[in-house]
Amino acid sequence: MIFLTKRASNGKHIAKIAGIPFAELFAYVLAVLWTVSGYYVAQGFISGNWAAPIADVPGNVLQAAVGSVIAILVSVTLGKKPLSEEAFYYRRLAV
Repeated sequence: MIFLTKRASNGKHIAKIAGIPFAELFAYVLAVLWTVSGYYVAQGFISGNWAAPIADVPGNVLQAAVGSVIAILVSVTLGKKPLSEEAFYYRRLAV
């Protein structure tokens, strides 16, 4: 894992892992935990058994983690592309 630290213009340290800020990575980790816990609770209510959904937790973690990796790749790719007028579907009509 690559760990980079630099100073922002206001003097505060900005810590990143592989170019992604810690705050963003923390948000993805929270999203994975929220997704897995939501799936667990929903399956527990549906099946009426709170032990059975434990078997699905590894698959749910994998699904959410792969989704997070894809989201990171897409957000980095879109961040490199400059926004232009053609990027937006909604256009205000001249009145």
